[in-house]
Amino acid sequence: MLLYLCMKKYIIGNIRKIIYESNTGPYKVGIFKIRETNDDLMEEYVNKIIGFTGSFNDINQDIDYILYGQLTTHPKYGAQYAVDSYEIKEPNDTESIVLYLSSGMFRGVGIKTAKKIVERFGDKTIDVIKNDYFSLSLVSGMTEKKAKNMHDKLMENEINQDLIIKLNSLGFSVKEAINLITFYGKNLFNIVQENIYTLVDKVPFEKLDLIYLKENSENNLVRIEALIKHNISKLCNETGNTLVKKEELFIEMKRCFKGELFADTYLSVLEKLIKDGEIIECKTSIALKE
Repeated sequence: MLLYLCMKKYIIGNIRKIIYESNTGPYKVGIFKIRETNDDLMEEYVNKIIGFTGSFNDINQDIDYILYGQLTTHPKYGAQYAVDSYEIKEPNDTESIVLYLSSGMFRGVGIKTAKKIVERFGDKTIDVIKNDYFSLSLVSGMTEKKAKNMHDKLMENEINQDLIIKLNSLGFSVKEAINLITFYGKNLFNIVQENIYTLVDKVPFEKLDLIYLKENSENNLVRIEALIKHNISKLCNETGNTLVKKEELFIEMKRCFKGELFADTYLSVLEKLIKDGEIIECKTSIALKE
């Protein structure tokens, strides 16, 4: 994470207010109090507030965030910080840790219990929650179940933050990353690695294909299968038909390759999809199963 901090411009502080949030997605507009930055353009805003825009999951005004992005100028609202990605800043002093634990993120932990935990473990509290959460149950007001819930929530946040950063690096937007994490959870990155095209209901096919081609051959069978199904759907939508001629589909497929797509490769993959029941054959035409 420190390497990531060094590579990207960021501001650190806390969210003071959410002014607007979309009813259909994670997009939000709010006010942010900046305490630290590595961006020369943001130096004049340290210890001041600035408007921000971006896609966020759950927002908690009692904890600190690291926002990665850039300064922009809105024609109506003036200077704003456009957020590309973000993460929760792990507290590193006892006062901040108390506020963090009692922020509402950890169910059943209020200010009194948080103070007792920090009095016992000091600045090692976060490490204890991560690596020895059973010790928390020895604190008055805590139970083993509460301690386990705190551990699970903390680790879930870390996993989600790492996933957002990884998905950003692949080419997904923060909004797409949050939507995918919300829907697929911890299995998301396995899905991305095994067959990214299964995400087509959430992300446009063309974008998934561009991401896939960054590290894979255009003749990979996983891609050819996905392209066949995508192009059948595309041609049907364009013509209003439910059937596509095999020859017509092959011509459309060839447009998706910089190199050569051989007819025997195309027919072999087509036969596999028919055998697997994903495509229905009707004489010289084919259709999607649905």
